[in-house]
Amino acid sequence: MIKIISLVLSLFLILSVVSAAIDTKSLIDEYVSQLRNLEGGDQVRVPIDTKVKHECLHEELHGDHTPDIIEHFKKDGSSLYNNVNFLQQEGDAPTPGVTGTNNYTLSHPLNIFMNTTYLNGGDPQTCYSVGQSVVVGQGTPKGPCDRTNPSFPCTWTCESVDVVTPGLVALITQTILPNLNKTFATYLTANGDGNTTIPNQNKQLSCVGEMITLPPQPFTFQGDFMLYITAHPNTPRSIANGAMCVLFANEGPAIGFLNLNPMNFSSFVNQDQYNSTWNILMGVAIHETTHALGFTPSLYKQFIDRSTEKPYNYSIAVQQDYQGVTPSGQTYTRPRWYIVSPMVKAIARTHFNCDSLIGAELENIGANNYTSHWKATTFGEELMLGFALPVGPLSNLTLALLYDSGWFGLANLDKVEPLVWGKNKGCGFAEVCNSTTWNFPGYWNETQAKGSSSDSYCTATRSGVGNSYIQDYQTLLPKEYQHFADPELGSTQSFRDYCLVTDIIYSAPFGANYYCNDEQMSFYPNSQYETFGQGSRCLEYFNTTSNTYKPSCFQQRCDGKTLMVAVNNQWLACPDGQEVTFSAANNLIIKCPTDYFFCEGDAFPTEPSDQPTNPTNPPVTSGFPNITNNPTLTPTTSTTGVSSSSTLSYSLFLVLVLSAFALFL
Repeated sequence: MIKIISLVLSLFLILSVVSAAIDTKSLIDEYVSQLRNLEGGDQVRVPIDTKVKHECLHEELHGDHTPDIIEHFKKDGSSLYNNVNFLQQEGDAPTPGVTGTNNYTLSHPLNIFMNTTYLNGGDPQTCYSVGQSVVVGQGTPKGPCDRTNPSFPCTWTCESVDVVTPGLVALITQTILPNLNKTFATYLTANGDGNTTIPNQNKQLSCVGEMITLPPQPFTFQGDFMLYITAHPNTPRSIANGAMCVLFANEGPAIGFLNLNPMNFSSFVNQDQYNSTWNILMGVAIHETTHALGFTPSLYKQFIDRSTEKPYNYSIAVQQDYQGVTPSGQTYTRPRWYIVSPMVKAIARTHFNCDSLIGAELENIGANNYTSHWKATTFGEELMLGFALPVGPLSNLTLALLYDSGWFGLANLDKVEPLVWGKNKGCGFAEVCNSTTWNFPGYWNETQAKGSSSDSYCTATRSGVGNSYIQDYQTLLPKEYQHFADPELGSTQSFRDYCLVTDIIYSAPFGANYYCNDEQMSFYPNSQYETFGQGSRCLEYFNTTSNTYKPSCFQQRCDGKTLMVAVNNQWLACPDGQEVTFSAANNLIIKCPTDYFFCEGDAFPTEPSDQPTNPTNPPVTSGFPNITNNPTLTPTTSTTGVSSSSTLSYSLFLVLVLSAFALFL
């Protein structure tokens, strides 16, 4: 009898864990249903394209914003100067170069405390009902907001797609935020015991358009970084934006925010499959949080050099003038920007197999990109480009930048997604695009570009099926964008410096361009065995009808450095340049790619430490701050949020209770 009861309890525990698993699709369905109810059951007026897009406005919104800097305290609330009495009067100079008692070697996976207070009310910029008017942006509103291209501050009239419904709150708190925390906890480590104390700061934080009211101070929260989550209207071209608001001078981020634009979630209304849109939304949330963790120009001067354990004595973001020559022989000069910190430079050189690279190039197209995004022409598909793609890995390049901040250690690098674009393509590829430097499969092919618009090919990274086009702009392109003998010709991809490449072009005929991870395309397969979803990439198969090779999506994975491909559930090794026959698919022949390197990651030249730095000389820029007479800092219960630690504690508590009950029986 006891065994039966114990078995029942075990089954109950398993079912509890299973039922706790979040069904993202059900949450999206519930959110869409609530949107329809707000419209009285009518069709929801979705204001954006079904293929949700994102342009990062970090530079435009961020400007020269510098976070509040906590200079004299550590995360555990203790003074940086262990020989300074807490009752010392304001203005008395502390002794530099003496650290406190915090155990800097106690590193652990980064835990972001998600403060969701403003999702449930209290944010003056958030829409909580249809017809509500809110002022978006700081200052006196200039007038009504233009919903398609707003100029802030302005008055926004809330429509159904702007409203933070209970379904949207559930979708954000039960799926986006846990996944966000899990991503950074996988790769980044932080110092301390996992608790952070904020000393006396300004209670009202004005942070890149957000007004955040902090709890009574000093206060302590369970986590290494508090991220305030908001969901108020923004320009439709932006899915989200984020920034750092408070910074420990030598231990990194303390408080930041992430605003998710509700309007962009409404794109789910017109979709049967959510995978591709979900990938973009999740990727943008990770992207903007990366800005909040340090990928921001105003923060570079706060980075700690691991070799000296002091701030870098040189600028890690530099400008270099490039001297180029057009195909017609005209010379030109254009400025280029690079991150030149140690690990970033090493990863860039490893990635392109080029030991002379100055560093990793930053975007120079558009006013919103300088020094806070990797250049799209150079890195193609990466999380920290200036725009979002359905495929954009958080690669070792971005992790190297966060590592070079000195604020984080790195872990689990064997799980990092590979950066395929430009891999092992040499110095010329990273310098300038032309028919010689970009002469690789999927990149420069004028024969394909001059073919029929209905012809499709695997994209350069094999993330999908795409095209390449040459366009006559009927005017001289700027010299740095002249890649053909005719200076009026260029590719249709202006955001890639008009360089010719096979890419996803949304203006192409339907079915001719698509990503392999887009499950929506499962309804329109171009071949019998085409497979969509995570892990699918484009390969060429032999079409017996046309007697030619055609592009199609198939599952792939890596077995060490060996590429494995599946057709009709049969997995076979796919050696470079060889043909492989799949007996489980009527002897379908797959042509294995060359110059692909998907299974060869960008290894760090030396194994990165899993420890953040231990600064020995914290910066001293002012007198000792105003402090309370009581040095004891107590936690506050006024914040609400999602914390991976608290979730784990609850699960562990449930397991212990049920286990004890079973033993008692």
